Amino acid sequence: AAAPPTLSKTDARAAEQRAVAIDFIKNRLLPGLAVFFVLAYGWSWYINREIYDGPPLFEVSGVVTKSGQPLAGVRVEFGPEAAGSEEQVLQASAITDDQGRFRLSAFAGQYGAPAGNYVVGLSDASGIPLKVAEEDLRKTVSADGSNEFEFKL
Repeated sequence: AAAPPTLSKTDARAAEQRAVAIDFIKNRLLPGLAVFFVLAYGWSWYINREIYDGPPLFEVSGVVTKSGQPLAGVRVEFGPEAAGSEEQVLQASAITDDQGRFRLSAFAGQYGAPAGNYVVGLSDASGIPLKVAEEDLRKTVSADGSNEFEFKL
């Protein structure tokens, strides 16, 4: 059997330094970076979160159809009937999906609308208003009932 190769002092010192560097990276640097990125993400989320302190929001959804077929890409807007009043009033909107369904959102991340009376507007993808039946121009969002609406064009 051949004798194992011997290392010079320089090679032994270099190998030891590499081992120390690898140990530092594995045991100190990587865990430290992981903690840093988790804290940075948490801080970023905390600073950029939306804080909503208005009236309670109630789920509002529905469907838009034309001749019994669902309409996709229709913008549905519920504007408060009492605009200009002292209390904070939110407008809620949504865009219909492929099945013509929508779910109103007061603003990003906050679904629903406050209870109250609303003027409804529907428009196509280019912003052109769609003709809505007279009885569909005004809707009420209820705090204790179903807020599922169907708009037939």
